[in-house]
Amino acid sequence: MSDDMSMVSPSSAGEHGVLRSMQEVAMSSQEASKMLRTYNIAWWGNNYYDVNELGHISVCPDPDVPEARVDLAELVKAREAQGQRLPALFCFPQILQHRLRSINAAFKRARESYGYNGDYFLVYPIKVNQHRRVIESLIHSGEPLGLEAGSKAELMAVLAHAGMTRSVIVCNGYKDREYIRLALVGEKMGHKVYLVIEKMSEIAIVLEEAERLNVVPPPWRTCASGLAGLR
Repeated sequence: MSDDMSMVSPSSAGEHGVLRSMQEVAMSSQEASKMLRTYNIAWWGNNYYDVNELGHISVCPDPDVPEARVDLAELVKAREAQGQRLPALFCFPQILQHRLRSINAAFKRARESYGYNGDYFLVYPIKVNQHRRVIESLIHSGEPLGLEAGSKAELMAVLAHAGMTRSVIVCNGYKDREYIRLALVGEKMGHKVYLVIEKMSEIAIVLEEAERLNVVPPPWRTCASGLAGLR
């Protein structure tokens, strides 16, 4: 696999002539249907992937804009014509952003349907995919989103991605003194940090480090019992 990760959008793909073209001989609808069945695209494509009339796999990064499609075979040809080598990894950040919008919309509909008055806030565990471009695509999607860390290394990555933007950060996993101190530093930077307490012994460390850093631990800010929801 090449180290290069190419970010693709339908507009940029069109500039290189990789959008669907009718200049080639189109395959029959029967052949296209056979390919769809063979690769079971209906099961995993989820409206993002399809077989076009040329028999090529096509990508629709945003199903809300179905006319904007990228022909993967033509995309590969364009890459080779530019002198770039294969294999390569093509990424479509629009798919991530559409999934994010879809999840938030689904919960909004459910809340309205069941008359649920509580808050809902989507949090992305970065252990799923820590690649910088993936996380940045999600953060800059325009949708409300928090980040979840399950270790010190992940928390450092979360703080780096969050930058100076006021973000919701959820801290899970085993917490030693360094982890807790780092989480409280994030709170002091202006982030909304939620330390998920898993053992009673962690509470004493949180209080000690909070006093040392002169910061109010987030759970104690809104609820005297030490328990608070996303605010």
